[in-house]
Amino acid sequence: MSRSPAGLWCRHRDASGRESGSELIKSGRTGGHAFTRGGTRSLFRTPGPCRPRLVLVDGPLQAIALAALKPHAHHNTTFAAPGGSWSRAADQALTALVTADPLRETILAFASLRDGSCPSRGRVQALLRDILPAGACDPLVLEPPSGGWVAALFEARTTARRAA
Repeated sequence: MSRSPAGLWCRHRDASGRESGSELIKSGRTGGHAFTRGGTRSLFRTPGPCRPRLVLVDGPLQAIALAALKPHAHHNTTFAAPGGSWSRAADQALTALVTADPLRETILAFASLRDGSCPSRGRVQALLRDILPAGACDPLVLEPPSGGWVAALFEARTTARRAA
């Protein structure tokens, strides 16, 4: 992850841990997303090895926002997200991440669609059932607040500024 005048570059890593591409989350009023040409969307995650707690969300911006809302969790939590919807490359990267380091806790913090369904959560739950060792705890489900993780971070920072 790195910043530039254009926005925030979020690096995706494949199953071997190599960078597979970068997603640009554009700053300013226009906002938006772009992905590097020739890159492959796989899995964005916070830097370092997989920590004992893994939190999976919809996209890199949501992962960064949730990590900022939970600064005390950084030392034992990896925040991760696909680039867009889940893909085979994201499945492979998640499998490699989870099987390389034992997890104590997995949290699924995906936003539900308007109809209440959550395809990303369903896909990841099915994958985790296949790859987590027998006896592992079921993933916890954490519903994003109304408006999502980015809106919650914006609200928290606005409230903190008013209080200061």
